[in-house]
Amino acid sequence: MTDRPLTQLTHADTLSAEDRLYLVQDGQSRQVSLEQVRGGYVTPQDFGVVAGEDMPSERRRSNLANFQDCIERGFDEGKSIVIPPGRYEIEGGFLDLGQRSGIRLIGSGRSSIHQFSDDTPILHVGPPHGSSNDKSVLLVRVDGVNLRYANPQEGKSRSRALELTNVWNSMFRNMDINNAFDGIHKDETPGNWLFSVEFANIRVRNFSRNGIRMMTYEAGSTGSVFTNIYLTNGGSAGRRQCEGHIAGTDLAEGAFNQLNLEWAECDYALRFATCRNLAFNSVHVEGNRFWMDDGAMLRFEYSCGAVINGLTIYRNTIGEGRRFGIIGVDYGGEVVVNGGWAAIGRKEDGASLALVKGMSRPINGYNNVYLRNFKGAEAAGDEHRIEMIEDVELPTEGPGQATSVIREFNSAKASGDDLTRVADRDFDYFADRAGNVVLFDADLSEDRAITLQARAAPPYQEVASPVLPAGCRVRIVRSAGGAGLAVRNHDGEEIAALAQDGWRDLMFDGADWIAVGGAS
Repeated sequence: MTDRPLTQLTHADTLSAEDRLYLVQDGQSRQVSLEQVRGGYVTPQDFGVVAGEDMPSERRRSNLANFQDCIERGFDEGKSIVIPPGRYEIEGGFLDLGQRSGIRLIGSGRSSIHQFSDDTPILHVGPPHGSSNDKSVLLVRVDGVNLRYANPQEGKSRSRALELTNVWNSMFRNMDINNAFDGIHKDETPGNWLFSVEFANIRVRNFSRNGIRMMTYEAGSTGSVFTNIYLTNGGSAGRRQCEGHIAGTDLAEGAFNQLNLEWAECDYALRFATCRNLAFNSVHVEGNRFWMDDGAMLRFEYSCGAVINGLTIYRNTIGEGRRFGIIGVDYGGEVVVNGGWAAIGRKEDGASLALVKGMSRPINGYNNVYLRNFKGAEAAGDEHRIEMIEDVELPTEGPGQATSVIREFNSAKASGDDLTRVADRDFDYFADRAGNVVLFDADLSEDRAITLQARAAPPYQEVASPVLPAGCRVRIVRSAGGAGLAVRNHDGEEIAALAQDGWRDLMFDGADWIAVGGAS
């Protein structure tokens, strides 16, 4: 118990309602209450919560009850809940901010709540879990509070460190989350929205399913912003398995600024479906081992639209025998990437990596992917090579019906399995289902080449070329074995033939194609 003048107190003193405090003024001493000193906040210690490590179960359960009492009474009195530095162990349930609009839970950045119960949240915000179309909660602020499970939560689907239900216009900042099944989880019950919520400066580690999972299944979850988010499941010494870093459905008009998605053994880094107008500014994907077959690092499906400004793919591994992609689309995926760089760390035996990959075969709907100033790895060899397109079936109706449009991709070979035709003002792609792909660039100069590559067994179908400016060059590549590959001009005359695997360059001189070099 403290029994001394206020002038002798320091910032290290922890006060409770039992302390006797004195104010000395003009030589006179009078006792004052803690509330008179503090003003607008309470602490868990005021209600009997004890900070410390390795507490007995009874004390953890008591801490839970007393902490919840602090939340409820502090809110009822219109005060913020301020959590001093320390480790606060709880057990037997979770802390519930409930539908208390305007509540403030403020920590120091070194204030950590440790959950010793499995398969339960740590902190819940909003109406009860599973409720639908209930009252929303507004203007909640949680800042500087860390959430941690005492044990990893593999298979414990209710272990959502921060569980949100119908939360609007709120703020969650400066948090470290560890050992959860889902780090931040939006309740999946229909009728619950996530509207104009800010998440900033948050690190999530060692998650079993998703670092962030926002499955809303409800139109209206709009306007949320995620800034400086770091998700990791290990390091170079080892990775922890999970489903993926971030997953979301039915989000709209949201922004993700500076995402780091690192060091996990996972299916994907990002997976979004039925989302619209999502903006990503600086996405960094590093050190992961992707092991889902026919998957992709960044997946956009079911009429999902996104713009990525600055995409870095670095030191990732593609699992043995996996057919994988960097960007995956299906059922109307719309993706724009402005600027980026991909350096693949490793492809295990039998693995392949495509820049753009269809998520089903045949791919469904019209999917559009636009790339600008995106560079692939410069290193030679299959281990670092990124194929252009894989498993993306294009319609034949003509321009305007494009399923995939690629612009300005450097340092990659064009290839494909199921391409048919796509036209764009910058590029035209012509191909057949046997795997021949030809890319024509209207602005191509002599110092840049485009590729026709045969990768599948004959018979090959005819591939027609448009009229291109003089000086345009084309490289044909034969790499599948079998019968030879022949290229004919518009008059049907053979101008290049590859009887064996190899390559040859052609140049359009303004009137016809001529062979200008190469070997077969």
